[in-house]
Amino acid sequence: MQRKLGMVAAALLLWALAPAAPRAAAQGGPELTGVVKDLEGKPLANATVELKGAENAAVVSAKTDTLGRYKLENLRPGVYDLALKDPQGETQVQSKIEVHAGGTNTLDLNLKELISPEILAARKKQEEQVKTFQSMKAAFDAGRALMVQADQVKAGLPKASAEERGPMQEKLNGIYGEALRDFQQSQTAAGEKDPNLHVIVFNIGEADEGLGKNDEAVAAYQKAIELAQAGTGKSAVAKSQISGYYSDLGNLLGKMGKVDDANKAYEQAAAADPANAATVWLNSGITLYKANRLTEAIVPLKKATELNPNSADAWYLLGASLLANIQTKQEGDKLTYIIPPGTVEAYQKYLKLAPNGPHAADAQAALDNLQAIGAGVETKVKVKKGKS
Repeated sequence: MQRKLGMVAAALLLWALAPAAPRAAAQGGPELTGVVKDLEGKPLANATVELKGAENAAVVSAKTDTLGRYKLENLRPGVYDLALKDPQGETQVQSKIEVHAGGTNTLDLNLKELISPEILAARKKQEEQVKTFQSMKAAFDAGRALMVQADQVKAGLPKASAEERGPMQEKLNGIYGEALRDFQQSQTAAGEKDPNLHVIVFNIGEADEGLGKNDEAVAAYQKAIELAQAGTGKSAVAKSQISGYYSDLGNLLGKMGKVDDANKAYEQAAAADPANAATVWLNSGITLYKANRLTEAIVPLKKATELNPNSADAWYLLGASLLANIQTKQEGDKLTYIIPPGTVEAYQKYLKLAPNGPHAADAQAALDNLQAIGAGVETKVKVKKGKS
């Protein structure tokens, strides 16, 4: 005798049960049959109907045929967890059902009736978001791959001959231009509220800088910083990343000769991530040193050596900046040199860390000169002969 399928505590929704044509009881246990239809009310092929028994973890399943029909045989009577999965394996319906003994249990599943308009709208929105994200990511990844390629070409420029540099630079500009277009496409796909927007905008700045469009690059870096700082909660951006944005902005401004603006950016970078600001302060000192503002360079270089005592370059630049600030005092016929504290130690630190470094000869010469003018320098580290 045929029995209807009883519903018990539906998890997400309830459905109507349709009676099936009478038939003899299935040998070995009852069966569950029915037809599955899609969101348009048409038969859904290759969908999966799964049952999981409440008494054990065993799962039985069946796929629908081209007419949407399915059949699960030799079941035990009792309560089951039912799941309907679409051909892509995504669960569309979940509920509890009761399979009765003594015959065929029938359950038709019409997604058009079972899934509410609100759920459909939410799924459609989610699908659009996934599609948008995939489009944004694909364009961004393409841009990043081009930036890696640009770095490789750029690394070869110093070793290239004069004849090779022109074509290489032209190729480099082409790569940066293509990367810029990819990043701009990614920005359009992302929209204004995407939490990843700051990363995209920063990369636009890098591509602009590569093309020599420095003003546009500065604007992009500043916008990336603004977006990153606006992130809160799960969208909050790491302090180290914000510091990196400020640092790169400072590097570009320094390259443009905007020393004061560069150092403001470096100060912001250090404030964002004080514990890891050694490189930031070194870059600040380098920018001031190159601008021949050696007195101002002393403070950031001291901070760089405090945070990273193993930075040979920081010690050398600190020594050179201090050396430039030597004062003299006339006492009768005698001229006395007033050497800033730490000058000798800075050069000695450099020679200890990099005895064969690119500035070793200059550091040694500076120590010799300091000793000659009566600084009482005891040089403990010498430049090894035959090496540079």
